[in-house]
Amino acid sequence: MKWEALGDITVLIADDDAFNRQLVVSLLYKIPTIHFLEAEDGVEALELLSQNSVDMILLDLHMPKMDGYDTIREIRQEAKYDFTPI
Repeated sequence: MKWEALGDITVLIADDDAFNRQLVVSLLYKIPTIHFLEAEDGVEALELLSQNSVDMILLDLHMPKMDGYDTIREIRQEAKYDFTPI
C-alpha cells in the first residue's frame, strides 16, 4: 500500500502502560506519514486533543485518573470528532 496517498496521519495513543504505547509506535514507525501523540491517561489525552488535531485514537479502557469509557464520552461531545475512529 502506498501510505503517502493517505497524507499525514496523526494518531493519539492513550494507555497507562508505556510498553503498550511503545509497541504501537514500533509497529508503525516505518510509515513516514504517521505521527504519534502519547498520553498516560484520559485526562492527558483530552489535554492533547485540545491542543492538537488527530485522525485516529487508540484508547485503553482501563486507565487511572480517567478511564477510557469516560474519555470516549468526553471526546464524543466534540462535533469535530464525530467521524474520528476510536
